[in-house]
Amino acid sequence: MRRLTTALWLAALLAALTIGLACGARVMEGVAGHESKVLNVTITELTMQRDEAIAELASSRVMLHLWTGVASWYGDRENGRLTASGQVFDMNGLTGASRTIPLGTMIIVENVETGRMVPMLINDYGPAKWTGRGLDVSKGVAERLGILKQGLARVRVYEMVEGRISKED
Repeated sequence: MRRLTTALWLAALLAALTIGLACGARVMEGVAGHESKVLNVTITELTMQRDEAIAELASSRVMLHLWTGVASWYGDRENGRLTASGQVFDMNGLTGASRTIPLGTMIIVENVETGRMVPMLINDYGPAKWTGRGLDVSKGVAERLGILKQGLARVRVYEMVEGRISKED
């Protein structure tokens, strides 16, 4: 469940709301007409409809691998300062800095060693010290990735892009 992206969570919420509204409309039709109607929808069917909606949304977005390299984290000294994007840096937020990924890009960072994945927003340029590191992540991202103590980790970086995986793949 931790690996579900924000898009999948939103899809699940949207699917649940859509199904709930559809069921509510059917119930209201019965109440409005003062006739009793039996809903012929089982929980299993509703679950299948929700799962199909989630799968459809997931199939329209794919994770594009951007690069694999070393990430470090930053936080205490920069907390409260303005980032290159003009936002105030929150060391506990899910943000980071890159020299190559454009500002405003939502990425997913995966700790290669543990498999933990965290979505984050690129809102600054960095890393400040260019020592083979390709990404600086906030303290909040570092905690979720499990790299707070060691300070550095090998990561894979992905971007969610529109598209479909072909049937041949």
